[in-house]
Amino acid sequence: MKLPCQSSLCTACGACIQACPFQALDWHLESSGEIRPVLDEGKCRHCGKCVQVCPEVTGFAGRYPLTGYACWLRDMAEAEECSSGGAARALGQSVLERGGKVFGCAFRDGKCHHVRVDTLDGLRQISGSKYVWSDVGGTFAEVRELLRANECGPVLFFGTPCQVSGLRNFLGELSQSERFYAVDLICHGVPSPYVLNGFIRETEGDLPESLSCRDRHGLALHGRLMNGREFHYTGGFGCNVYLQAYIHGLTYRERCYSCPYAQALRMGDLTLGDFWGIDRRFLPAEAGVLLNVMLVNTAQGRRLLEMAREKLVCHTVPVAAVLNGKTNLRQPQSRPSERDVFLRKIPSVGMAGAFRVALRRQRFHLWRSGFLHGVKTVLTGIVRRRSCGKQAVSAGTEAKKSPKRLRILLGGVPLGCDNIGDEAIVACVVKLLRSVLPECELTVCTRRPEETASLLKVRTVPLYGFEPNPDWEGFVTEVHRQDAYLWFGATGLSDYPETALRLLEVARRNGVKTLVWGVGMSAELNPAFYRAGGCRRGLLRFLTCLSLDFIDCVSLYEHWLASRTRKHIGRELQNCRLVMLRDRDSQVEMRRCGFPEALVGADTAILLESSATPPLPPSDTVRIGFCISAQRAVKSLDGIVELWNNILDDNTIKIVLIPMNPVTDKKLMLELSKRVNCPGRIECLETSSPSEVQACVSQCRAVVSSRLHLLIFAANAGVPFIGIDRGGKITTWMHLFGREPVGSVENCDFVEIRRQLSEILSTPPAVERERIQRVVAQMRTRLGECAKAMRGLFVQEQPQDEEGVAENIPFK
Repeated sequence: MKLPCQSSLCTACGACIQACPFQALDWHLESSGEIRPVLDEGKCRHCGKCVQVCPEVTGFAGRYPLTGYACWLRDMAEAEECSSGGAARALGQSVLERGGKVFGCAFRDGKCHHVRVDTLDGLRQISGSKYVWSDVGGTFAEVRELLRANECGPVLFFGTPCQVSGLRNFLGELSQSERFYAVDLICHGVPSPYVLNGFIRETEGDLPESLSCRDRHGLALHGRLMNGREFHYTGGFGCNVYLQAYIHGLTYRERCYSCPYAQALRMGDLTLGDFWGIDRRFLPAEAGVLLNVMLVNTAQGRRLLEMAREKLVCHTVPVAAVLNGKTNLRQPQSRPSERDVFLRKIPSVGMAGAFRVALRRQRFHLWRSGFLHGVKTVLTGIVRRRSCGKQAVSAGTEAKKSPKRLRILLGGVPLGCDNIGDEAIVACVVKLLRSVLPECELTVCTRRPEETASLLKVRTVPLYGFEPNPDWEGFVTEVHRQDAYLWFGATGLSDYPETALRLLEVARRNGVKTLVWGVGMSAELNPAFYRAGGCRRGLLRFLTCLSLDFIDCVSLYEHWLASRTRKHIGRELQNCRLVMLRDRDSQVEMRRCGFPEALVGADTAILLESSATPPLPPSDTVRIGFCISAQRAVKSLDGIVELWNNILDDNTIKIVLIPMNPVTDKKLMLELSKRVNCPGRIECLETSSPSEVQACVSQCRAVVSSRLHLLIFAANAGVPFIGIDRGGKITTWMHLFGREPVGSVENCDFVEIRRQLSEILSTPPAVERERIQRVVAQMRTRLGECAKAMRGLFVQEQPQDEEGVAENIPFK
């Protein structure tokens, strides 16, 4: 059995190690200093429990913060013992006073690991900042046993977001217990203990027995060595190079540079951090310098805060101010180029020497970039002064916008082009916006304005940006009356990136907020736009021949075209106020574009509700739904015909053709149906309404499709589905349910389809429905948190009303 997740994706949360009942997994320190789990094949019994608890495999659902606070201890004498505002100590004391247990990070015997605290004096062991990776050991199992024991009081766990995520997966349903509280920390990155211990051993001649990386004056590396001698480093570029390297991001684990938890959606009930970097104008005059920032993410977190209210002074701070002040609540630390220099120099000059070399190079690069930035600023100022007239015109146009009602222009999917999946997305996005922003005025871009206006009760405009009539001038005119432009749905950024980027750029340059919502990003950009053709292809082939086929000039050119567009995507999305992707695979691809800040939600069509009236008449026979896309049809159409004949050999089964494109898909499948032995046992759905199509799906026992949104409709209805991959997005969707597609349109496995259908028909429908609906509920939860994040961009935050807002979201 392989490890639960890829080595490069492992956050070292420790959930898989503790979940293994055979102790087949353990930590391994690599030569580079990385900490990773390793598998003992001799002990492994392939039970799969490590896979079930791994957040990188099962996914995780964060929560957007409800309210933000600046807080500090009322007892100033006790606050002097803390390195910051002391909020963690107040929370821990409140839990212990109620007979509970607290789990946190302590440094003992030269190692940082999580421990259980049972007494108020024990809280001092887990106080203070330790900028190093912590081994959670067996604490996850201890938390589980305490929650199972009803006589125990509340249980509080402090950890990094990845540790909290791993613990929640490990606990399963117990993580929803009213006695369980989780607090995640605002994490910049986790250094390896190999780096820390190596530095202290070089400079002090012994390993540390106890350690802290903060005091009341700021960053400070201090503690006691194994031989009993104390050490204390503060400030300076010479002696305290470890902390300097930590600040510049040289010492982290590799996964920290692409951390999926460095975002606004939080894993804990509360989020804690230092107040550094946040605008202090929200604070009262009596606030000191050393404060904590606290984000309340759940109702459970609010109850935990109420426990500690008597010990803390709390002052409300807008969530947006916290997110703006804390970079690591928006994106992970970027990987410095000097890190490779640091790792390469360790064997020759030692740990401290490698720090100095890397930091010296980094300071030079910072000076050079600062100088170039200064020159750019001066030149930009000159250009802006000369274009002040144009700016005045733009400001005048902006002033014409009505401040009373928010106006949002919706574009993205080519609506009105005979695609039921796109229509479902638009309907659900409109429904979502009306629930979180009830006073907004929505305008939808569509090729069928009258029909869309009648169905969705929205204002409509032409489909800007798409051929045969892009009408860019009309888009500029329309965008001037809007407050925001929302590009949404499908895989538009990879299917037609140039159109998407130009629309977003035009809207942004005209002073309009831009958002990207529910978009998927494929590993391959649309090959129709990135293939060399005509004379250019002939020239490139000629150059390939000149190189004696050592250089494939055609592939190099096409790769360069795609790489350039990916960089353009990353740059433009940096200017968007919010970017939400529909799955984690899309987030991985977006990071290839240089954009790590996207939220992960779900496809908005997951909110679609079925029509109350089923479109098919009742029947005692079993119905199997099929949709074979004509856009990229299955290569072996004869195989489809043979599959249908095999299915129809059973007289108790009928086949229902469900075209997601009522023109092209319907034509293709009707032609195939004429070739089967029993065409009278095949019926075709005539409706093109998304809600009626989903109602039809609910009348089927199973669905087989090469169209993504028919699979989404099946999941909404709790109907088992089988996917045929078409461009990678169906593979991504199937992985969310722990399934694999039955091949692709180029190489479809018809035998496997027949086997899976037999398995589905032999399984009670309630079992399959429960499993599917559990995953759908998680998707809707993620989407709800992203919706609250979008609402925060437009509505001034009022913490006391947040719960009411959450209740208005239709999928909560």
